[in-house]
Amino acid sequence: MIVPVWKQRIQRSLHLGRSKHESKYFQVASVSKAGSPKVRTMVFRGFGEQHCLFAVTDTRSDKVEDFKHQAQSQICWYFAKTREQYRFDCTVDCISEGGVYKEYWDKLSESAQLSFYAPAPKVPFGDSISAPEKVNSSDTPMAISEHFAVIRFQPNFSDYLDLKSKPQHRELEHLEPSLNQWQLTRVNP
Repeated sequence: MIVPVWKQRIQRSLHLGRSKHESKYFQVASVSKAGSPKVRTMVFRGFGEQHCLFAVTDTRSDKVEDFKHQAQSQICWYFAKTREQYRFDCTVDCISEGGVYKEYWDKLSESAQLSFYAPAPKVPFGDSISAPEKVNSSDTPMAISEHFAVIRFQPNFSDYLDLKSKPQHRELEHLEPSLNQWQLTRVNP
C-alpha cells in the first residue's frame, strides 16, 4: 500500500509541532449506547500497520463501551503552529493482548502505568482513596494492568485543511478498498 498523502502531511505537522505539548492531543467523536454524541481528547501514541493511529485507555472508561457499541468514530486534530486541521473517519478496535498491547504498555512512563491501577474513572473521590503505589520494585518491569487497553483507529477517509495558505488548501482522501490505495482530491475549502 502506498503511503497516503495525509500521513506524509501529518508526520510533517507532528515534526514541526514537536515543541508544542498540545500537538500530540486529538479529539475523538463517538456515539454512546444511548445514541448521544461523545467527544473526548486522547493522546496520540504512534502509527501502526496500514497507517492506523494508536492511543491507550483505561478499559473502565466510557469510551471503551462507546467503541464496542459503535466501532466508527471521527478524529479531529488541529496543529496550532502550522494552522492545519485533519479529520479522519475511522474504524476503532480495542486491543487487550498481544505484541502491540505489550509494546504500548512498555512505552508508558511509570506514572502513566500506575494510573491504570487507580480507582475506576468517575468513582467518587474521597479521603480514603490514595494514590496507587508502585506494584513492583524499581528493577522489575511493572505487570500490565488488567484495565489497560490500546485503541487502534484505522482511517478510511481524511479531510485535510491548511488554514494559513491563501487561499486555504483542502484535500479529501479516501481509501479505495478494491484497490487498497488512497485516492486524493483537492476541493474548495
